[in-house]
Amino acid sequence: MSKPRMWWQEVVPGDWYVFGMPEDLVRERYLALLAALEELSTRGPMSTLPDIAAQLRAVGYHDPLPETELRKSLDQLAVWRFAEPFHDYAAPVRSLQGLVVRQEAWALTRLGRGIVAAVRTAVVDVVRALQLPSRLLDGVVNRPGFGGDLRWWL
Repeated sequence: MSKPRMWWQEVVPGDWYVFGMPEDLVRERYLALLAALEELSTRGPMSTLPDIAAQLRAVGYHDPLPETELRKSLDQLAVWRFAEPFHDYAAPVRSLQGLVVRQEAWALTRLGRGIVAAVRTAVVDVVRALQLPSRLLDGVVNRPGFGGDLRWWL
């Protein structure tokens, strides 16, 4: 008989830091970047910086994000182990910066894919639950033995 998978033991508070950042603009940038990388992961294994910048706009993040800021944000995601860079050393060099970057491409790590999927699922489920008919929610609240307090759920 195999042991049940104890996924809950692998949840580390530091892995969720990006979702609870106190600065709204910084948090939104990282979350939009994770959403863009997740969308791009369905199209191919790695994405270049121009691909990521275009996908950021496609997922609804329209704040200007210069390439240096994008790379800095991606580097931070790499520190948090959510994304990782790949370099194509056979790519043609177009400039001095190109020598360093060498057609850099990025992808979500396994941890990054799992956490993004978990958060997306939780957000969608909460929105779906909050769209339930009010009479149904009242029926749950007024059920005997429930206690009538939905604050723990919301």
